[in-house]
Amino acid sequence: MDKTKLVILHKSDNPSTDFFIRSRFSEAEFDIRVFEFSENPTAGELDGAVVVIVRYVSLSWRRLIQAHRDQIKRLVYFMDDDLWDGGASANQRWRYRLKLFLYARVHRAWLLRIGAEIKVSMPFLADKYAGCSAKVWSPQSIYHSFTESWVLPHSPVIFYHGTSSHFDEVCWLLPVFKKIFARYPNVRFEVIGDQRVSALFGGLTYVSVVPQMNWAEYRHFIQQPGRTIGLAPLLDTPFNRARAPTKLFDITAAGAVGVYADSAVYQGAVVDKENGRLVAMNHQAWVTAISDLLSNPEKTAHYYRSALSRV
Repeated sequence: MDKTKLVILHKSDNPSTDFFIRSRFSEAEFDIRVFEFSENPTAGELDGAVVVIVRYVSLSWRRLIQAHRDQIKRLVYFMDDDLWDGGASANQRWRYRLKLFLYARVHRAWLLRIGAEIKVSMPFLADKYAGCSAKVWSPQSIYHSFTESWVLPHSPVIFYHGTSSHFDEVCWLLPVFKKIFARYPNVRFEVIGDQRVSALFGGLTYVSVVPQMNWAEYRHFIQQPGRTIGLAPLLDTPFNRARAPTKLFDITAAGAVGVYADSAVYQGAVVDKENGRLVAMNHQAWVTAISDLLSNPEKTAHYYRSALSRV
């Protein structure tokens, strides 16, 4: 039996495509072809295909889809952040807000008019865009190899890997880092960031700032051994309420146990004191939770085993 054609359109290689799209469509059932902004599928490739647009729309794709809409078997638009509400991203940097406007928000009316199915990452977005008949596509891990067990090393590495849109979370963690280091001077911290992050932690020799990298590089980077505890803070902002809990996959793939913000984003994926810690966004609560993980390695190892069974 011939495979169904699946055409994935995304700006570039990214976690959204991996966690929500590739993990959903089996290569055994679908002939998968992926195109970036600089590439266009042919009319023949669109004929009879399931077409999934991930987050962003290019003008050339829009023209191509418009011209061949009748030949496309199924058209899906997927978003895993609140890309359509300009107010939700008001606290983001202007370059990111401009990108959301040009490549996502401005295409909303066209996507609905042309009959695209709207798929979103979280119930929050499905409820918000219920008028567009939005349905949830939940994420699935794309990692296949994991550290077999969690062991507390002599110099534990605690890490937070956020994009530039999470600079406020990086700032929020600074007092947590300082208090943990005061209790455990053998601990080291690792964050990913730009010049702003480097300046924030300047002079703190126990904090390593890793330059930002693309998704392919990060997939390799996160699976290198040596990390102990992963952090996933999330400040309560309109944009963050639409985030997806994919940090659980990254942290577990790193061989680490996670401390996650006690928010609707993680409450469906993390059970506190079972497969990680779910902690209110309070500095002292996070210091206590991290300290508990470091001081009780047998219990923390149990959390890791439980996390492994769920990803």
